[in-house]
Amino acid sequence: MVKIAHMSDTHLSHRRVRNVRDSWKERYRVSWIENDFSLAFQRALDAAIETKCDFLVHSGDLFDVPVKRNTTSPSEYARAIAISEIRRFLEATHFKVPIIIIDGNHGTYLYRNNSTIEFIKSAFPENVFIATNYDLKRAIVKNEPLKVEFEEINFYLFPYLEFKSMANYEELYDEWISKCQEPEDGKINVAVAHGMFRNLDLHEKLFSFPYDYVALGHDHQQRKYAPNAWQAGSTEKYTFAERGQEKYFRSYY
Repeated sequence: MVKIAHMSDTHLSHRRVRNVRDSWKERYRVSWIENDFSLAFQRALDAAIETKCDFLVHSGDLFDVPVKRNTTSPSEYARAIAISEIRRFLEATHFKVPIIIIDGNHGTYLYRNNSTIEFIKSAFPENVFIATNYDLKRAIVKNEPLKVEFEEINFYLFPYLEFKSMANYEELYDEWISKCQEPEDGKINVAVAHGMFRNLDLHEKLFSFPYDYVALGHDHQQRKYAPNAWQAGSTEKYTFAERGQEKYFRSYY
């Protein structure tokens, strides 16, 4: 039995520039809302450690910025938290639990050929496996799979892509999924994707293929999309619209 810890939408570095408590910032060197998201990330990793999982999956939006035309980089505080907490997780699991992270719609520089999750991979090259938006585009162009393979399990990776924004994008993406992302017989197959049906950025083929589990991100409310597919939800309340939501962490067995 393989146990997967599934988290998403941690939005590290989420902060507000107005109406913040200056005394808090001066004392702790970080705004209170950014601190809340950092603590939520810590709690999620604590929960993952407690599950004694075999794999940890993060289905997008590890960082909050950059996003769209906002080219702001994650704060140094958020970067330090990401590195220190991931190291703490790896040490607690004796460096035996691989971490898989994909790009969401937050955390990617649209006008540079890189992603904020790349430095996480650089910090832990033997333990962290990533897939950026640019990895996805290269895989489509080269007509090759985007996946991470282990002895008994494959992770098929679907970073965020607005594939319905242009007709040729949608056609190429559909063709690539059909040819390159079909599950392999005789292994456990898990899809990891960032998207929602209502935003027209989640492909229906993910639900026609016989994946054992589909780990979704982007929707901040945890919910079941299909018997084998779940949105993990965000780890902290992002807006007042989420004030009534309980924030979760998921495990798949």
